[in-house]
Amino acid sequence: MIIDGRRIASGIISQLKIEVAKLPFTPVFCDCVVGDNPVSAQYVRLKAKKAADCGIKFLRADFNGNITTEDLILEIKKLNSANAPSLLTLG
Repeated sequence: MIIDGRRIASGIISQLKIEVAKLPFTPVFCDCVVGDNPVSAQYVRLKAKKAADCGIKFLRADFNGNITTEDLILEIKKLNSANAPSLLTLG
């Protein structure tokens, strides 16, 4: 048996588009990137494209590779607080 991953992914994306379209708000996906890794940057670009394809707002938050875990947690909490109202905005 051969598994067609692209076909499976396409079906998942199609279903996700339908589900997102039913929502009374635009969901937001924020990707927190720590450091500067070209492979990670490419992966983040792919996620941003898929999010846009599905009607999901994409945000990228970049952090220096030297950030401490504690500071990163604080920054993530700030991002959550800053974007909470937009998650509830109708339309």
